[in-house]
Amino acid sequence: MDNILDSTVERVKFFIKFKKISLRKFAEIIGVSHSLINNTKSLGSDKLESILSNYPEINPIWLLTGKGEMLVDYSHDEFADETVKTGSIALNNEMQLLKEMNLLLQASLTDKERLIKLLEEDNHRLSKR
Repeated sequence: MDNILDSTVERVKFFIKFKKISLRKFAEIIGVSHSLINNTKSLGSDKLESILSNYPEINPIWLLTGKGEMLVDYSHDEFADETVKTGSIALNNEMQLLKEMNLLLQASLTDKERLIKLLEEDNHRLSKR
């Protein structure tokens, strides 16, 4: 008896059921028609690339060969941990820059408000003449 997950397409259908989403929604997300997934025996590399980029939790080895676990386990992945740390540092740096920019913009706004007030006073004084 053949394994039900022998083909890449069958593994994709299995993943769709696992995610509890419709075939139509999955197809929309990866940019293909739902009938393509239902009526094909294999998927091109562009379709597989789209699946993996839209669903990074899928283990690419499992998707292509059926070997290993369906989902990538990032819990013990030092590279993933380092990526999260690096991303966090970058976000903190960006947040600090945005705070500094906000302070500069607030100071500029205050200066402009003072200038407007002075000009209004001058205009009022000149209009009384």
